[in-house]
Amino acid sequence: MLAILNDVIVPRAVAPALAALLLACSAPAPEATDFGSFFPPDSATEVAAGAEVAIGENLCLFEPEKTEKDLSVAGQVLEMSWDNLWPGNYIGDIDMRVIDWCGIEVDRVTVQSTGSFAFHTPAGEHGFVGYFEYPHRPETVSEDDWTYGDYPVFREFDKEFRGDYIHCNLRLFSPGIISLPLNMTKQKDDKGYIQGTLYEIISYETLADAAIEASSGTVTYLSDSHLPDATLTTTKSRGLFLVSNTEPGPVELTVTLASGNQVSKTVYTWRLDSEPTKVITNVGFPVMPQLL
Repeated sequence: MLAILNDVIVPRAVAPALAALLLACSAPAPEATDFGSFFPPDSATEVAAGAEVAIGENLCLFEPEKTEKDLSVAGQVLEMSWDNLWPGNYIGDIDMRVIDWCGIEVDRVTVQSTGSFAFHTPAGEHGFVGYFEYPHRPETVSEDDWTYGDYPVFREFDKEFRGDYIHCNLRLFSPGIISLPLNMTKQKDDKGYIQGTLYEIISYETLADAAIEASSGTVTYLSDSHLPDATLTTTKSRGLFLVSNTEPGPVELTVTLASGNQVSKTVYTWRLDSEPTKVITNVGFPVMPQLL
C-alpha cells in the first residue's frame, strides 16, 4: 500500500520510519512559543549549522543566502466568516513569514489587498519543509487593540517548499468561526489545536469520506454546515477536520481515503495560549489524484 509523507509518495511500510525521523529531532517538550527548544541548540539559532545537524537537509534550509536555486511561490489568502463560510473572502494587507522546520525565518512577504501573493524564496536542491505564519488583524482593528483573546496567529502547513513552483491556498478564520469550535471541543489553553482541510492537490477539490487519525489529541469532523459534529466518523464534502488538545510539538496525521489508500503528514502545534497571542496550526492536506 502507498503512503504520502509530507507530500512524497512512499511505500506504506517505509512511512513509519520516515515519521520517526521527523519526530526524532523533537524530544523535549516545547516551552511556550520557543520553537527552537524542539531542536539541538545549534539549529535553534539563525547561525547555519549545516551537516552538523542530524535533522536532514530535506527538512531545514541552512545558509539560505548561499542557496543557488530559488523556488517560485504563489497563492491566495481567504478568510472564512459566517457570511462566506466556503470558500471565503479574499483578505489582504497581511505581513507573512515563511519559516522552515527548524524555526529559522526563510522569507517575508506582504499579501496584497486582493489577497494574492507571489514571491521567490531560496530552496536549494532538495527544498525544505516549512510553514507560513500570518497574524489575523482586521483592517478595522488598530494594532493597539489587537488583543490576545480575539485575533490569533495562524501557522499553516501546506505543500512542501520543493521544486521550481508551488501554489498554495491559505485560509484564516474570523474570530467567531474560531471561538465556537474551541468551545465545542473543550480545547485547553496549554494544548495544541489543529484546523485542517483535505483536498486533491491539482484541482483543490475537497475530499469527503476520509478517516483521520492523529498521534496526539482528539479528531473531530466538521459537518457540511461547518460545525464540529462528534457523531461523524469521516470527513464531509468540505474535507474539514479539527484535532483538539494535542501535545504541543510534532503531530502525525494519517488519513485513510475512501479508496483505502493511506497518506500521512507531520505538522507542529504550539500551546494555544502562547505569547503574545493565540497560536493555531492550519493544515492544508494535499492528496495525489492517483490515490483517490
